[in-house]
Amino acid sequence: MRIKKGLSTLFLSHQNADPDAVGSIFFLKNRIGGDIGLPDPPDEVAKRLVKYFSMEYTLEPDLSKYEQIIVIDTASREQLRPIEIDDVEDLIVIDHHSSNHWKHDVIFQKRTSSAEIVYDLINPEEITEKEAVGLLAGIMTDTSHFRRADFQTFRIASEIMEKSSVKVEQVANIIEKERSYSEKICRLKGIQRSDYIEVNGYLVAYTRVKVFESSVSNLLLNVGADIGFTGSKRDEMFLISGRVNASLVDSGIDIGKIFKDIGASETEISGGGHEGAAVLKGIGDCDKYLKKCVDHSVDHIRKKGLGRAKN
Repeated sequence: MRIKKGLSTLFLSHQNADPDAVGSIFFLKNRIGGDIGLPDPPDEVAKRLVKYFSMEYTLEPDLSKYEQIIVIDTASREQLRPIEIDDVEDLIVIDHHSSNHWKHDVIFQKRTSSAEIVYDLINPEEITEKEAVGLLAGIMTDTSHFRRADFQTFRIASEIMEKSSVKVEQVANIIEKERSYSEKICRLKGIQRSDYIEVNGYLVAYTRVKVFESSVSNLLLNVGADIGFTGSKRDEMFLISGRVNASLVDSGIDIGKIFKDIGASETEISGGGHEGAAVLKGIGDCDKYLKKCVDHSVDHIRKKGLGRAKN
């Protein structure tokens, strides 16, 4: 392992950090020691983990204070904005995204979650309850509760449960608490405002909300969309959550790459994530970028020659 103990260490992860990012960071911080920095607050599900861990983090930390900086679950430097790490030399990246294109010291493995990578890096003989909850939460959410899991996912998950006696139900009770009244209203309004287009038998849906973007994007898929986009605007910033169903992911549609490509052509936009779930974020017109997301998805479906009957 290229990570060194005994150095002043800062752990960083992407904008709108998810449970995989938070759980992986918590585990490594417990094992190595250090501080946690984020570009902005975590997403709604990850916030439940932060509360469960009583985890402290700093927004936009001072990088000059640290001898070692470890970036986790982040496919590109743009996903760390407004944190700038262009001049950082002692940088280690741990990531599992196929869209990863870091040029620094990268610990990359094509796994279904970063939690699997950090677990294998440490390979602990024993694991605490909170460490297990964090790692399992990352694995469960990144694999859509094991629907996208492979044999290594199940190996690691079973080892974590065996070493800690933590069960999946226990983790689910933390990350899947009953939706708040405000989230329920937001989901209903998101569906009411939604629209869609059809391309070669596939449905691409999109909508606007004020908060709970990922929750509403998941809902769009639940009600029948093959691809779902949910946008929000806070002051000058917009955020778009994207989701793709498993069949289109298997056919080669990668929403993380689509968002990364959109962000790469804009100076104040960043995007990336997984094949089936990703985030685009930046300064600009939310409706304009929602349309870009839809148009890029339609282009990818057509270019790949995908189609199905309208049964």
